[in-house]
Amino acid sequence: LAQEFTMFLANQDYSEPIPISVTGRCVHVPIYVEHEEYNMHILVYEQWYRQRILLFNRSSNSMKVQLFYPRDFKPYLEFNPTLGYIPGDGQFEIWLKFRPDRTILTACQRFLVLKDDEEPSKHRDQFAMRVPIKVVGANQVLPVKFSILCTFTLNTVQFYPPQVDFGNVFNQSASRATIEM
Repeated sequence: LAQEFTMFLANQDYSEPIPISVTGRCVHVPIYVEHEEYNMHILVYEQWYRQRILLFNRSSNSMKVQLFYPRDFKPYLEFNPTLGYIPGDGQFEIWLKFRPDRTILTACQRFLVLKDDEEPSKHRDQFAMRVPIKVVGANQVLPVKFSILCTFTLNTVQFYPPQVDFGNVFNQSASRATIEM
């Protein structure tokens, strides 16, 4: 990648324009994560879930890494460890423990996203949650960013509306009502 510029000095009458050529090359950062998005699919409230996250080091030197995530998820998420060293040309394993409860939908509301770009509905169950995670390497300028995607559900079956009124139904006749499960 190359870009050409011309620099002009304030006293243009006495100086020539200076041509400047800037070239650059894109290289891979040393620390990277196995997946940019970990999809935990459907999670039931009040249950424990675990996920292994692998970090890799392309560099031949060991690097110190630290993991950061939004404070809103403190009561629900736990990473072990959040600080460690990745050996040169090696990998580092971090375990995620996740225990969502029903308060997560209100406490972490800004992280809700629509499932499969569907039309929004009045039920919050139609949403998924994307948790942004950042890993910072000691000698690496760019942080490693990845996310955890999940959808929450209850461990019971719910019907909407909760009560169904068929009205007057006479002998030898039928009545119908729509129920969402």
